[in-house]
Formats: sequence, C-alpha cells, structure tokens
Amino acid sequence: MKSLANKLNVFCWVILPFIICISFESRASDSFNLGDLSEALQAGKNVVVIVNSSRCNNANSGGTTPESISGLRINSFKIIKNDKLLFSDMHQGISAKGNATFEYIRYTYSANKELKLHIEILETGEVKRIVDLTCAVPGGARFVWQ
Repeated sequence: MKSLANKLNVFCWVILPFIICISFESRASDSFNLGDLSEALQAGKNVVVIVNSSRCNNANSGGTTPESISGLRINSFKIIKNDKLLFSDMHQGISAKGNATFEYIRYTYSANKELKLHIEILETGEVKRIVDLTCAVPGGARFVWQ
C-alpha cells in the first residue's frame, strides 16, 4: 500500500472521524525542459539536484570518477536568457593536515540537458581545482521537485 501511495503522490491521514488526503505534484528530470525547471524555481518549489559522479565525465582525466551520489536543494539561483541555470554550494571542513578548508561547487545547467560541476577547495589561502564534471541529464544527474 505504501508504494501505491508513493506512485500516486497521495498522502492520507486518519483523523477521526475523517480521512484527509493531500496530493502534490512531483516532477523528475526525465520529462522536463529548462523552462519547466525555471517555472518550478520561480514558483518557490523545492527543487533538488541529484548527481551520481560515476555516471559523469571527468574533464580533467577524460574518464569517470569514483562512485559518489550527492544531492543539493537549490536555495538560490540565476537563470540567464532561459538558456542556462546557475547555482552553487559551499562546504566548510578540515583537511587531513588539520587546516580549515572551503569547498566550492559551481553548477551550470544548460538547455541541452547537460549539468557541469566545477569543484575547487580553498585551503590556507591556496585555491586547488579538484575536478570538472559534465553530467548528462537524466544520465548522471537529475532534478526532482514538488
């Protein structure tokens, strides 16, 4: 029964003496375009990008990267001429040497359904390029919103 509710995007609660059901729209990247994604973001919907790095092209080595699945809720964004969507994320951490680090990830999604990730780390005043990934959507990356 749980999988049926998930497939129908319907949630029900039993509150005596009533049953309350709420339906919501959920979209995945298999059947959308940049305009749909832009509308979802501008309407304030919760949009999440999910990346499987092992299914993306590593521009630095020409191959793929070790399997890693990551997700990010898009909180701020910029849309350029309905052709590109830009957003980013930053994490703070500590390196193996004990130095404070800042990892910066810039995402660029284009109308041709390609997501590029540019990842750099700032450690003790030095910026190090970690990797540039190119992911096909929905192959290596996908967007989900509701």
